[in-house]
Amino acid sequence: MRQPTRFSEQIIDEYVRMGYWDSSLISDSWDKNAVLYPDEEAIIEENRRISWSQAKLQVDRLALGLLELGIKRDEKVAVQLYNCAELFTVRLACEKAGIIAVTLLHNFRHAEVAAILKHTEVVGIVLPREFRRFDYFKMIQDLRPSVPSLKYVFVIGDDIPKGAISVKEMANQELEKRYPPDYLQNTKFSAFETFQIATTTGTTGMPKCIEFASCVRQFTGRVVAKRLRITHDDVVGAFAPVIAGGCFNEVYRAAPLMGAKIVLARYFTAEEILGLIEQERVTAVTTVPTVLIRTLDEPAFERYDLSSLRFVKYGGASLPYGHALNAWEKFRCPVLPAYGTLDIGTIGSSFVDSPQDTLLKAAYTPLDGVEVKLVDTNHKEVPRGEIGEVLVKGPNCEPGYYNDPEANAEVCREGWYHTGDLASFDGEEGLIIRGRCKDVIIRGGQNIYPLEIETILLKHPRVLKAAVVGMPDPKMLEKVCAYVVLKPGEEFSFSDMELFMKEQGIALFKIPERLEVIDDMPLAGGLKVDKKQLKQDIEAKLRQESSI
Repeated sequence: MRQPTRFSEQIIDEYVRMGYWDSSLISDSWDKNAVLYPDEEAIIEENRRISWSQAKLQVDRLALGLLELGIKRDEKVAVQLYNCAELFTVRLACEKAGIIAVTLLHNFRHAEVAAILKHTEVVGIVLPREFRRFDYFKMIQDLRPSVPSLKYVFVIGDDIPKGAISVKEMANQELEKRYPPDYLQNTKFSAFETFQIATTTGTTGMPKCIEFASCVRQFTGRVVAKRLRITHDDVVGAFAPVIAGGCFNEVYRAAPLMGAKIVLARYFTAEEILGLIEQERVTAVTTVPTVLIRTLDEPAFERYDLSSLRFVKYGGASLPYGHALNAWEKFRCPVLPAYGTLDIGTIGSSFVDSPQDTLLKAAYTPLDGVEVKLVDTNHKEVPRGEIGEVLVKGPNCEPGYYNDPEANAEVCREGWYHTGDLASFDGEEGLIIRGRCKDVIIRGGQNIYPLEIETILLKHPRVLKAAVVGMPDPKMLEKVCAYVVLKPGEEFSFSDMELFMKEQGIALFKIPERLEVIDDMPLAGGLKVDKKQLKQDIEAKLRQESSI
């Protein structure tokens, strides 16, 4: 048994007694749905439609196949897949077999993958042969000499290279006939064990590895399903990577809990997403702001029938008020924010029937039983309405970082998780995120919060995307640099920006003192703006200019 890092028997007993945690696994929901809705569709992915009973059969066969290979309990199998049926069935199979799944974003490459595989000592990895013109199998062959624990390479699809094991063939073998019906009941994880290791997007360096326990994930899934009123009749669209924060709770947890159909987008283009909503009568969209903004900007948006939608939910990053209002008006349904971190867990979410202005301001209600406090740099709680770092504890919190005591000690102190996020409690509206501690720009001793500046810039009719970072300055120590992506065919000068910011009534010291117009924002993990890369860019430009 792999005991989660932070969970003691006392913590487990307390949250079970309070009704937040129970012994259920997500694979239990798939088993239940295979009985209740055997012929109904569970997953729709490109040209594949898989029923609940078909999915359960594939999961069981894959679990038995992994065990027959000799993979032992608590050993690790990495899963690096795009949005596809196997992203569900393989992970569920690992859960049933008692094998820890290590999930990686599909756009990680040699450096990130090697670091994760070595740190977690995986014995196997599941990959596509190729996706988006990248050869995953070749990458693993390149890395194998540096990962001595790696024994098995599993490949999905029909193009199976020599030396790889076909996932499709494993799922087609009638292994269930060799075992009693309840065999996997004896091998599956407990809800209070580490069953998965997730990996961050790596915005602060190499990705960190976070332990997941089903008791936490199931709790979050139940709360989200209740607040969003997800039912068996819903069709939930995964329009961002399923393993990331934008749609994990709704797609991987809440939908199976309620027996709702799951529709997977693969490339996250506006055309693909809008087409799937129309064709599959999607009722619940789950995505991230970058994808949502790109979809709203689609010239043919109004041609699609989106009348089936009940709500659009986004996560993983902030969505400025103006973009949220635009999404609400164009999709003609509520646009719901959620807040959390992969490292810690989901902290706050929305109710589908919350007031419009509360949702547009992204004011979050902490999950049931979750405590949140805001503190200053001296770790003293700030008065209501003032900005402070978000500290959290409760049944939503993940067990901690895998084999990383230093990172655990840094993040979790005296029972409180330090998120590194800045927020305020405003009136009765709940928690409003103001930015990241590490992103605060201190100009001549005055604090400037980039999110505030970005929100104003995005109000300008020519600006599509905006990001604000600090740049070094010999007198002020830091000044503000704004990066913007413009709408097609538009121009935007420094004087345009300066005049617009003054018209918005913002304090003069907050106005950016440099403007960089770029073609697109660099993204970390394909999900959020990589401000580390932007800071490196402006620092390099300043060095070059000073040497001329």
